[in-house]
Amino acid sequence: MTTTTRFIAISDALDEVTFDGDGLVPAIAQENGTGDVLMMAWMSKESLQRTLETGRMWYWNCHGDTLLFVVEQPGGAVCHTGEHTCFHRQLGTPA
Repeated sequence: MTTTTRFIAISDALDEVTFDGDGLVPAIAQENGTGDVLMMAWMSKESLQRTLETGRMWYWNCHGDTLLFVVEQPGGAVCHTGEHTCFHRQLGTPA
């Protein structure tokens, strides 16, 4: 059984996403429960909006052009902001 969760975008959160010169941003899919990183693909603003609206992942494409390193992080913070992870920002809340 497939479940979906629609999201209500946080005000101005989509404007803070940095898309590259081609209008794309890398997106990493991580499996809930296992924590397994499943894939890295690219999302356009439209595919990101559709993902938030439908609760299903929409990608621009998938290239196989990313490396994944499993590490032990000493000191607690890896992000230049002092956060434990660089993925601390939230784009929306479950509807």
